[in-house]
Amino acid sequence: MPLTGSRIVDSRASITLITTLLLLLCSTSILIYATRQAIVDQWLTANQSAYQSALSQATAGAHQAMAALKQGVISNQDCSSTPLNQPFCISLISKTLHNRQLVQISSHGYAERNASANISSWLGFANLLASPAPAAALISPGNLADIELHLAANPHGGGQDLPVAIWTSGSVSLAKSSSSLFKQSGQLISLPLIPDNEIVSHALAQHQGGSFPDDVFAYLFGYPASQYRLIQEIARPLTPAQCNNLNSNSAGLFWIQGDGVCQLGNVGVADNPDTPEWDGKAVILVSADVTLQIQAQAKVYGLIMVFHPPDSASSTTPVQFTADSQLWGVLLSNYDLNQLLTGTISIIWQDYTPFFGQPKSSDNGAPVLLNGSWMDNG
Repeated sequence: MPLTGSRIVDSRASITLITTLLLLLCSTSILIYATRQAIVDQWLTANQSAYQSALSQATAGAHQAMAALKQGVISNQDCSSTPLNQPFCISLISKTLHNRQLVQISSHGYAERNASANISSWLGFANLLASPAPAAALISPGNLADIELHLAANPHGGGQDLPVAIWTSGSVSLAKSSSSLFKQSGQLISLPLIPDNEIVSHALAQHQGGSFPDDVFAYLFGYPASQYRLIQEIARPLTPAQCNNLNSNSAGLFWIQGDGVCQLGNVGVADNPDTPEWDGKAVILVSADVTLQIQAQAKVYGLIMVFHPPDSASSTTPVQFTADSQLWGVLLSNYDLNQLLTGTISIIWQDYTPFFGQPKSSDNGAPVLLNGSWMDNG
């Protein structure tokens, strides 16, 4: 039976109502979804922000740890539980690989909403010196005249069985009271160096036939003097007044710069100074335009580089040895020490290859980040 007009109207009204209800349902579903998604996005954003904050803290901790490791002052922490009122925690893992010491720094960062992040990197230790066993006890350009030197030579400084005590680009004319020192059974034996004012000891032979290096700084560190800041950046900084802080427990590379006089007491220690199996602690001191003074009866174990930077406006400075003071190692200079080296100079050449030749910590090596070892562990 055909639909009447009223029934057609009612049918259309029903369709419209159903359509409206469907649209309303869809709109409500979309609104609910959008609201839910907004809540989820807000939660994700908040947590992502908290994670980024924790990651930033972890990164800051890692950089701080690497800087502290360079200075030799970092300590390991227990990061098994979240520390209170602390943005990050540092843990260290040491490992030996192919006779090289490696250290993994793990930095755990913390933030609000119990967010945490963990990053880690492996560090190795690079050699500080181009050669830990320089050719002679005293290495300086220019002349040496009218000074009293007591030196123990490098036993093989000029080649097999040819010792070298002084290596200079100029002439050598020393006081008659100078002497050669020999290490034997823990004692230093002193023999005349210049009988009748004539240089006869092989201890004064110049290395490599007098082929003195053009750049003493580069000879010691492997970097030219023009790039001295590369060494300065990895060294532990000292003002002259802070030289008093150096003691028998001191080891590593130090850069001394500023106004005043650097006074050195006992620095470093050697348990077996007369044997190839040297055991102890030693320093590398770079004195940049600073007057250096080794105190009476003091013993300094290590290498001293008195350095005049090429871009420095300051004048060259003296090195003073006071009564009965001794340097067990090498004194190097990149400028003429004539008339600037004063006192009774006693230098006992020492081979520090066992200490500086295979670095295992910031005491005898420069911390370097191993390429590709930086990891974000979440």
